Amino acid sequence: RWDDSDSTHAASKGAASTVKFIPGQRVRTAVGDGEIIAVMEGKTPDSFRYLVKFSFGVGYVQPSAVAHLLPSSGIISDMGTSLDVVASKLMQDDIQVLFGTENIYVLMRLYILLVTMLYQAKGSLSGYSDVMSSLQKLIQGKIVAKDFEAECRANVDKAVYNFVVIPPLVEKCADALVRVAKEDFLENLYHCSKLKLKDLHQLRNLSLGMLTL
Repeated sequence: RWDDSDSTHAASKGAASTVKFIPGQRVRTAVGDGEIIAVMEGKTPDSFRYLVKFSFGVGYVQPSAVAHLLPSSGIISDMGTSLDVVASKLMQDDIQVLFGTENIYVLMRLYILLVTMLYQAKGSLSGYSDVMSSLQKLIQGKIVAKDFEAECRANVDKAVYNFVVIPPLVEKCADALVRVAKEDFLENLYHCSKLKLKDLHQLRNLSLGMLTL
């Protein structure tokens, strides 16, 4: 949730995310205003990001988190800091920490449980595709829970209860997702996590600050 009402530059997030900014430019992002000090090109389009210097430190920012360009401050920044030195203060790419609300935590726990159960079912069930097809029909309201249970019993030799509990879990995930969408914090908290700050206390405070915007 950033405020770009005072901007005379790119008016929308969609427009800004298609622009390639360059080092030295000041930008408004989902986590605050900062100056781009490097453009990080990855092997895939999804890995493209900016290294931005903020008042609280330096972090990575995805193009989708950039709202618009800011007027130049007229101050020449110290751009001589080695990128290797800066990167050493950030987390590795395979590590990501997200501080979220209670609703986000509940959603993640439920989602991980659902994915785990589906993965285990796929590895131990010969009629997995049939059960998943019935699950989809149940979610769409084309069949009732009793019919889904019958389909499970026809394809599962034992531990049928592990499959029968999947529909209620899907429903709980959907309810949790609605609550997360209504509070509207996840996008900015996600952008905070992508900064890759090693200082978790700093990252936590920055994330908590997003909840008061």
